[in-house]
Amino acid sequence: MKSLLGTSVAFPFRPNGRGGLALSVGEEAVNDSIKAIIESLRGSHLMEPWLGLPSWIFKPIEDAQAIAYVIRQALVDGDDRIDPARIEVEADIGDDGLLKVAVTYAIRGDFSTRTLQTGFRLLG
Repeated sequence: MKSLLGTSVAFPFRPNGRGGLALSVGEEAVNDSIKAIIESLRGSHLMEPWLGLPSWIFKPIEDAQAIAYVIRQALVDGDDRIDPARIEVEADIGDDGLLKVAVTYAIRGDFSTRTLQTGFRLLG
């Protein structure tokens, strides 16, 4: 299954200790792809301008359901290794200005589900 999921540069970028960039393989590559989509501004990836979230997501807003919906759509559009029928996104905006995101997903052809938790500070 690992070879079918591919290899990519790890996200966030980091050195591999041998003068190059660290790589992620298989399920880790899918996990890194989800993080890259959630934590990137749409248009910031030169070769993949559709990847990422629109700029209004990073501004202070109150509608966590709208954020979850936009993140889910970005994941469906951004990575075809994820089963679109098995993606669930929960978003919560804390009093501290942090947006907490939990993504439960399954890789196509795999019965197990995985959960990724991440978040970022909303810009004010």
